[in-house]
Amino acid sequence: MSRPLGSLADAAPADAAPGKASRIIRVVWLPALWVVPVLLVLYYNWQVDCYADCERQQRSVARALKFYAYMHEGELPSSLQALADADYIPAVPHCPSRHKPAYRYIRDLSGHFTVECAGRNHPPYGRDLPLWSTRRDHR
Repeated sequence: MSRPLGSLADAAPADAAPGKASRIIRVVWLPALWVVPVLLVLYYNWQVDCYADCERQQRSVARALKFYAYMHEGELPSSLQALADADYIPAVPHCPSRHKPAYRYIRDLSGHFTVECAGRNHPPYGRDLPLWSTRRDHR
């Protein structure tokens, strides 16, 4: 039996397997649906760990600053590098999430100080966070 020219049977290629498109969806796209959320969760957990490490480093710098002030009759050092040069900390710490010096040290005339992670080094938390301060309005 002959088919008329232009029928639907002539439009489909002879080597096209039925259901090939659905197999591509199952093989390629369905795994991607769970890979992306898993990667996002891993990235978020890494940021949380880096934030906690950053807070720990700031606490140790704050302890060193307090000890420096105790040993120097209330005077605070001019910079974190001066604190490291006086051997109160081994070196100026780096932010764990960016691996670069990112800590900002601010001191005032009343003897208070703030150590903050300057910039957007921890995206879920905001700018210039975490911070450690001896002022009551910060902590």
